[in-house]
Amino acid sequence: MFNTKVYVILQELPSYIKDDVIVKIGISNDVEGRLKTLQTGSAYKLHLVDTFEAGVEALKHESFIHDLYNDYRKMGEWFTFNSKFFTNKVLPQMADYFSKIEIIEGKVASTNLKLEELNYNLDSIILDDYVSRKKRLIYLEKCLLVDDNKRDYYKKEIKKLNDGFQLEKELSIKLGQEKSHERYVKSFIYRKKKYLETISMGYLVSLK
Repeated sequence: MFNTKVYVILQELPSYIKDDVIVKIGISNDVEGRLKTLQTGSAYKLHLVDTFEAGVEALKHESFIHDLYNDYRKMGEWFTFNSKFFTNKVLPQMADYFSKIEIIEGKVASTNLKLEELNYNLDSIILDDYVSRKKRLIYLEKCLLVDDNKRDYYKKEIKKLNDGFQLEKELSIKLGQEKSHERYVKSFIYRKKKYLETISMGYLVSLK
């Protein structure tokens, strides 16, 4: 069983830049593999600074950290911090946060598909029922693992779908409660009717 982790990767800067650090805060269930992939596209050496167990709710925890340091966001998942602030404040804050969360284990999103294949699958889904919306959710979560450029879009779409599923669940529960209440009322009326019929019958018998 794999748990997705929130990682912190630092980009090595030229020696003349001394006061700032550039870091990437993201999620992956294969951090070492993610580091190698990022290194391929980076002109600067990348270093894995730390990882934090996040479980199947990694996306929620990643979003919390991103929002927490939004003022320092450079682009997407990349942030620029003063080096002392990063060492003395950011890393301890993250360590404290992840030490207090509940790690929910479970199957995490993974994929061997290329981005083009994932986008093709997304475009081919017709959102006309529950199953198709679930399929879209799965592909969106997979896209998060391979495409850094549209992460905000994927997150918004995932939230939109999950909000819809939650609303459907609440409506289903409410409908079930209403039906249960309706059955109770019908049963109550039936029992009252039978009770009155019994009393009436007894009264008529007493008149004979």
